[in-house]
Amino acid sequence: MRSLIVSIIAIAFLVLVVGYSSSVGRAVHELPSYWPTNGWRTSTPEEQGIDSETIAALIEYLRDYDGSQVDSLMIIRNGYVIAEVYFYPFIKGSKHDVASVTKSFTSTLIGIAIDKGYISDVEKHALDFFPDRTIADLDANKQAMTLEHLLTMQTGFECIAEPAEVTLMEMVNSPDWVQFTLDLPMAEAPGKSYVYCGSGAHLLSAILGQVTDMSTLEFAQEHMFEPLGISDVIWPNDPQGVNRGYGDLCITIDDMAKLGYLYFTKENGKDSRSYLIHGYARRHTYM
Repeated sequence: MRSLIVSIIAIAFLVLVVGYSSSVGRAVHELPSYWPTNGWRTSTPEEQGIDSETIAALIEYLRDYDGSQVDSLMIIRNGYVIAEVYFYPFIKGSKHDVASVTKSFTSTLIGIAIDKGYISDVEKHALDFFPDRTIADLDANKQAMTLEHLLTMQTGFECIAEPAEVTLMEMVNSPDWVQFTLDLPMAEAPGKSYVYCGSGAHLLSAILGQVTDMSTLEFAQEHMFEPLGISDVIWPNDPQGVNRGYGDLCITIDDMAKLGYLYFTKENGKDSRSYLIHGYARRHTYM
């Protein structure tokens, strides 16, 4: 339950990063031309057109409500941190397990791999990345599954995620998580419907390893984290050393904000570090 709540807060936080608007105070529409590699700039809320009393009321609510389980809150407006608070026992610099928001990092890394030529395009069949694997329940539907189907969670896998992530837990308890996922039976043709499936997201991390001959973390450090100024991360892996594509990335809130800001600057035509996601993110919205 805690990881779910933290995930919801993290997702809401990214929404705040990419463009919260307010009619209170002086509306500021400046798009900063800097990148917060070594730290975020700060400002008062009013200087960025936000009512500080509203933010204070939110913080008081989170502090006093026992069920919130929020670790930290950061609000960024126009590239400035206008509010930053931590709740005991968390302090500035504490890393947070961002749970399923990890999928957004994994998806972005797939986009970088495409732009750098490691992967031709999202139409490539998923099983083509695993030529040395013997795959169970192999049929036409499974053979038709593409990278895009994995990215959009339209794999057609028989995957149970409600009311609990049964399939994901079965994968975690298996000796080989990638093989477990590849062996999942198909419930329908890929592309037919959306079914939340963390196991499918883990395959994306395995694919990055197959095409780059690097771990997902190593690839991220070279092509995403280092350019963005992100260095303090923990990304657990599976028994075969594949970083968990579906979740459990641990990162500070300051660095978490950089992913949201990356997409914000891309959408607003700023160069910044937007070259990282190039045309990929302009064409697709994944995970």
